[in-house]
Amino acid sequence: MLTQRRYVRGMVLLLVSLLIVLGQGCEQAQTAVVHQAQPTAGLRAKDGVIGARRAVLDFLRDGALICVPSAGVSWETQAGPAPEGYEVYRFESEGCFITAAYALPETAESIYHVAVHNSVTGFCWQANVDAAGKIVATGSRAAMEPALAEAAASYCLEQGYGYAVEGQPDGTSCGVCSMEDGRSCKAWAYYQGFCSFDEQPEVQ
Repeated sequence: MLTQRRYVRGMVLLLVSLLIVLGQGCEQAQTAVVHQAQPTAGLRAKDGVIGARRAVLDFLRDGALICVPSAGVSWETQAGPAPEGYEVYRFESEGCFITAAYALPETAESIYHVAVHNSVTGFCWQANVDAAGKIVATGSRAAMEPALAEAAASYCLEQGYGYAVEGQPDGTSCGVCSMEDGRSCKAWAYYQGFCSFDEQPEVQ
């Protein structure tokens, strides 16, 4: 069982690495400006969110060793933007940003979408984690599961932008938020605050 688990993790991480290197998949849609949220003083994430974050960190520490601060580091906790019916937390430590989003109300059946982003290397990875702390989906599949896709789409449309599910070169699908001037961003990344349309593109 342990060998099979390591094999599955290895295959997932290999696929993620290939997508990053080849520039395929949903990553191509993220062309908007990355911005940072401000820490919220005294904010503490709920236990389910902390458990989901821990599951993802343990998974990455055991395999990829990418964008994973050492155990025991201090995380700045922030409240992220969210459409009605959802809650988002953002965490930052040592150049690593993690967000956890879930539908309200939080229950024993809640699924947490956790995204990891490194502002220096550009590494980006995502997973869905159940309330027991088990990773149940990764990559594009994690971004397109109904609850998250609905949240990302709703937030994009609430801000006045276009939303569409677009096919990617690797055969997957990705929700994309876009402006009329052609700038676009993965819907889940825009929803969780990893990118923004606030700044105007430079005039060539």
